[in-house]
Amino acid sequence: MGRTVDLGIRPEHLSLGPNRGQVSTRIEAVAELVEPLGMDTLLHFIIAGTKAVRACRLMLP
Repeated sequence: MGRTVDLGIRPEHLSLGPNRGQVSTRIEAVAELVEPLGMDTLLHFIIAGTKAVRACRLMLP
């Protein structure tokens, strides 16, 4: 107890939008680039100073 712990989170385990009945924690990120690639979109973002990329399917109106 009382020790610092580093927690690793893989971008593929992140999701966008409201909680769907699962336990969740809100993490704020800054999007650097939204890269449409046909059906999928790559989101390039920064979380706590670390760059990450997440492939997802965005549902746009």
